[in-house]
Amino acid sequence: MKEVSNRPVSGAAKARKFICFFASISFFCFSLAGGGSAYATALALEPLTIGRTDFLNNLPATNRYLFPGAYPSVEQDIWIPHAHDVVVYRRTDTISIELTIANTNPIPTVGTFKFINGVFTRGSGQSYNLAPVTQGITVPAEGTATVTVTLSGMPDCVTVGALLADVVIEPTYGMWLDSGLGYTVFRTESTPNWLQSTVWIEVLSDACYWAEGQTGGAAAVARDVTFGLNYNVVYVWDGGPSHYFKKDMFGTNYFLLKKFFDNRADYPHWTNGDCKDVSGYLEIVMAAIGLVGHELQQEWPFDLDEMLTNPLCPIGDDMTLIANYRQLRWVFHQIARWSGNVYDACASLVFDLNGDAYMNPPAGWNTDGWWQTPNPNWTGPVGEPYRYFGLVDGFVIIDWSQDPARRIEYPSQPVTRLPVPISIWYISTGDA
Repeated sequence: MKEVSNRPVSGAAKARKFICFFASISFFCFSLAGGGSAYATALALEPLTIGRTDFLNNLPATNRYLFPGAYPSVEQDIWIPHAHDVVVYRRTDTISIELTIANTNPIPTVGTFKFINGVFTRGSGQSYNLAPVTQGITVPAEGTATVTVTLSGMPDCVTVGALLADVVIEPTYGMWLDSGLGYTVFRTESTPNWLQSTVWIEVLSDACYWAEGQTGGAAAVARDVTFGLNYNVVYVWDGGPSHYFKKDMFGTNYFLLKKFFDNRADYPHWTNGDCKDVSGYLEIVMAAIGLVGHELQQEWPFDLDEMLTNPLCPIGDDMTLIANYRQLRWVFHQIARWSGNVYDACASLVFDLNGDAYMNPPAGWNTDGWWQTPNPNWTGPVGEPYRYFGLVDGFVIIDWSQDPARRIEYPSQPVTRLPVPISIWYISTGDA
């Protein structure tokens, strides 16, 4: 993808400018000796510029203004609104930058190219000094020269941060270059996929912040983004219908992702949502950061109009306070799954699957244990001696993707949990 960014001339360039000014005057005097016609040419000498900056093999990206379009590629040498200086790579990728140096002068420049003072600063504040790159260069008169810089010293963790560097040419003959680069760099766990195959920068801003510094692999990243979605007051559960996870006239599910970010852009920067909104966005975050195989799963009450939950703390409340945990009656619940396990950012539970104090959202929990393991440590109302570690006391599974009749499977039978294939829903930029 093509990116262009030039920083103002730094104060450290004064000596180089003096040398190049002297070279310009020398050329001017030489021109006078050869004829007065070169007088104007001598005065027209200009510093070199970075004509194009191309981060090689970076991942395609977009945002809520450009979608379904994307940030420009190298071939699209045009300015596009909202296409900021942002690049996306996997955390293990090597980052190389191709710089095209432009010379508009009638004389060539011969000198030393330097990529120096490079630093990458993660969102956590930790900085990494990048190895300098120095090499000889010749930029022809009224022409260009290309230099490829491979960054050495970048962290290999999931992160988002700022890349800054000075780019200079110290000439022995000709004109100077004194410029710089300034970019935001996202590093994902793996390749963004599914609805995020062209990844939204807004989604990555959440995902890479929540999994900041993670090097422990996909399962650790899945846990971090689940906790992050719950902890950071993105949603406040309101018990109402879904605000963003919708179904069109053909029965296909879609997520109002642009509306979601537009609403979050306004103070106080959170939005109401239900379990479908939360699990739907969690699936999108997992796709953006590179987790493959994520699915949605809905649970419905067994032969009842509603289900009684274990004590839980809905998203938006402080899960560290036991007073915020209560039992609720829901008619269904939707969760995210990855690698066969449950990830539910919508609610925190008091106990984990071992019966120990937990008070966090389930992340990486076994699917069957999530729903069916007895919990002798919790005493319910009279006549209800215990609940379950999982969310519901009694349930049925409804496969609402493969079977138009919504076949019901009861707990007394062998249960095959059939999730919602991610291929049957899509992103909408509308408001309804």
